[in-house]
Amino acid sequence: MKSLGINEQDNVTTYFYPHTLRLAEETAKECFKKGADVLLNLYTDRYHESYLTHLTYTSPRKPMASAVGGIGEIFFFEY
Repeated sequence: MKSLGINEQDNVTTYFYPHTLRLAEETAKECFKKGADVLLNLYTDRYHESYLTHLTYTSPRKPMASAVGGIGEIFFFEY
């Protein structure tokens, strides 16, 4: 995780699909070795379809907290 500069002060969130589970787990393992906290978010096809079908850009709602993010958080999107 040296290339990303991850350290013990970081909170890492990884969004992944079932076919990238092993990569997400290995990434989390390397983050843990650096002392970072890790959250793995699994996106299944059914979940993603429902999200795109029912939550459109025109829906009046607040953005998800994970979408807003915070300083010091690193997000991975593994497809």
